[in-house]
Amino acid sequence: MPNDPMPVLQLEQVRRTFIQRDGSRVDAVRPTDLVVAEGEVVALVGESGSGKSTLANIALALETPDSGRVLLDGHDLSRLSPRDLRRSRTAMQPVFQDSTAAFNPRRTVFQILHEALECRRGKVEAPREMAADILERVGLHPGASFLDRYHHELSGGQRQRLGIARAIAAKPRVMIADEPLSGADVSIRGQILNLLLDLQRAERLSILFITHDISIAEVFADRVVVMYRGEVVEEGPAGAVLSAPAHPYTRLLKAAVPSMDAGDVAIRDLLVSRPAGHGCTFNARCAVAMERCATEVPDYGPRRHGRRYKCFRAADSASGDDPDLRPATVAHAPALGMA
Repeated sequence: MPNDPMPVLQLEQVRRTFIQRDGSRVDAVRPTDLVVAEGEVVALVGESGSGKSTLANIALALETPDSGRVLLDGHDLSRLSPRDLRRSRTAMQPVFQDSTAAFNPRRTVFQILHEALECRRGKVEAPREMAADILERVGLHPGASFLDRYHHELSGGQRQRLGIARAIAAKPRVMIADEPLSGADVSIRGQILNLLLDLQRAERLSILFITHDISIAEVFADRVVVMYRGEVVEEGPAGAVLSAPAHPYTRLLKAAVPSMDAGDVAIRDLLVSRPAGHGCTFNARCAVAMERCATEVPDYGPRRHGRRYKCFRAADSASGDDPDLRPATVAHAPALGMA
């Protein structure tokens, strides 16, 4: 990003562990750092179950981390009073994956937007006109004709636009969109992505965009953060990471994207038959794992050109010329279960 914009949202070494009914522990998020700068679009990428949504809930203060902290414009959310926390959370607006369950079925479109307007601005003059204008901005024309409808009277694409309208009505600093394209057809996906980019540029809005589809991140994001089993395994500028992935998991995600000439890459569910042990979390699925990967935990090491990754193999071949990391090798590695 030019001119080193200031961070808006920072997660510092946040961790979240859940205890299952049988008493076993699940590390949903291992100690993780994440930064979203002002006006930046960050794509958080990974399979279902990698910890993306849990990390988003921690960022929104909907989930309390076991350790670590969340900073919004430099303010630690855990140290704020309940009143100040409510105000800060207004500056971080979510767009949910399930656009049907995201709204109160008893409220009209106007009531949904009016509440969002008052959250940020207090009492609003001419609220119907303002709500109609917001609907126009997200592509619901004419806006006034939607105000007295209920969300179940809208199509799936219209409901997702309403979710975005509700988010921007509160004039947030950060929008956190959790799989907002899930279930939408291809034409709707393109429209929603273009809408988000237009809003981001007009409002200088920061966006944390959560997706399992790395092809979307490639065309939409400034920076890509790749998660696997609760930890970030690679991150950096979108163009650099996705044109030459360093971590084998990122390469698998890239190889799993259907294309006309990728006939030898099968997208299927993968049942891991052996535990990952105490080494690299990706060791059990990695086609290029070394002996040390089963017992040693890789660290990020120094950043190179804004990139970092957790991989012994990639660190040993920072130039990307390691023959064991060629795309041909990755294409025959165990494929991913993309949910």
